[in-house]
Amino acid sequence: MGSGGDFVGAFSPAHILGSSEETPVVFVTAELWTHRLFIRLCAAQNERTRSLDAESAAEFERFSREVRATRERGHATRPVPPDQPGEVLSRVPLVVSDDLGTAYGSAGSSAAGTQTEWRGEWYFEPGVPKAASVLTVRLDTPEGSRRACDVPLRDLAVPSLPD
Repeated sequence: MGSGGDFVGAFSPAHILGSSEETPVVFVTAELWTHRLFIRLCAAQNERTRSLDAESAAEFERFSREVRATRERGHATRPVPPDQPGEVLSRVPLVVSDDLGTAYGSAGSSAAGTQTEWRGEWYFEPGVPKAASVLTVRLDTPEGSRRACDVPLRDLAVPSLPD
């Protein structure tokens, strides 16, 4: 994946971008680095996420029983674990732009997993140019949810780093 370069700053709008697969998606934070942009999202809990959590817990219990039974039978192959419920986040169509028209390309993402079931992180390149004044993060879903969050970069939280 390589280095993101030097840390530039961060902001945390906590802005609901819309829904994807009936799951409310919240833009939590953005980290700006000289060579990369990191966007973090989470799913706001609702009936759908709670239902997926319950289904996942039952599937994982079945999987655990199957693993034990496979081991007892002496089989070397291991059953395939069930999907995490928050994998819905990995399918979120996220678009990033700025007022300069910079072409941000996806450099990868990760979502769901043990203890991060409803959180995800997306990586974009290049880093945000110094001349950019507004960064826009948008969700483009087939359900028609196309809400955006415009963040004025003058609001960027820049840390005081020790020498």
